Amino acid sequence: MIVMKKLEQITTILLILAFMVRITIKDYFFVTSLIFYAFPWIVLCFGSILLFIINYKKRKKRILWLISTFILCFFWIGNSYVKNKSSLNHNHKSEDHEHEHEGHHHDHILEDYEVVFWNAFRKNNVEDAIQEIGNIPDLLVLLEYDENNKKPFSALKKQYPNHHLHLIKERFAVLSKHSIKNIKFHELVDEAVLLEFQTLIQGSYFQVYVTDVSSSVTKFRKPSIEAVFNRIKKEGKTILMGDFNTPYESVHFDAYKEQFEHTFSAKGNGFRETWIWNFPLLSLDHIWTSKDIELESVEKINTWKSDHNFIKFYIHK
Repeated sequence: MIVMKKLEQITTILLILAFMVRITIKDYFFVTSLIFYAFPWIVLCFGSILLFIINYKKRKKRILWLISTFILCFFWIGNSYVKNKSSLNHNHKSEDHEHEHEGHHHDHILEDYEVVFWNAFRKNNVEDAIQEIGNIPDLLVLLEYDENNKKPFSALKKQYPNHHLHLIKERFAVLSKHSIKNIKFHELVDEAVLLEFQTLIQGSYFQVYVTDVSSSVTKFRKPSIEAVFNRIKKEGKTILMGDFNTPYESVHFDAYKEQFEHTFSAKGNGFRETWIWNFPLLSLDHIWTSKDIELESVEKINTWKSDHNFIKFYIHK
């Protein structure tokens, strides 16, 4: 009985504190960021449900926590669930990647340009990604590429002779159906890194950036996110993707939201969260595009090969 009372008190204090942080200063300070990341809305919902169960025999408290659960779930759905009217008229590539594996190339008539990003969890490579998404996109970008080298990169290059395949710093893998140039790698603050390159999309070169921000709880995200923003080009055809290890609601994304389009928020449907293991806990992976890029549709692809979902989007021709 004493243990349950203590559990109730601790859970109540944490819920109230986390709720106040989430609706006010969020992750503006390092200390509040620890609370902000540890208690996303869905965790607050489960905490309220726990208190409802603990107080099930106490009518007033039971009603209180039932109402609290509905309120917190309202905040969760309102902040995490996205509903858009996406145009789905683009022509998907045919399921011929098995033939591509044999080195045969087929021409496709594709109205829209397909881009896929994935945190490969240090256990997967290009083959795994193609197997999961079911086709070869125009541009495939993998972060945390397979460091166990399950298949030599030279063998993969031979497997896709009609594609441009690059491995950068044993960390990023890029597979493109179109030319890639001006590849650069930058080490930023607090172990954050940024890859940049240009690729041909529908007749013109787009600037593409890929970032990986440290997941360490000892590092404040603000310096890394600002360093990425300060490095990237703000005008023209620009795509920024990566594992920011920071949820979309973060105050540190305010500048991004002003100058770029968050692809899933703009054209996606469903829960925005990309982590963990198909459970919508935190939106850590993001793709931002300059506002002169016309998005067609955006979707997440669930997988059990990584703790992160794929993000796929189409650029309208």
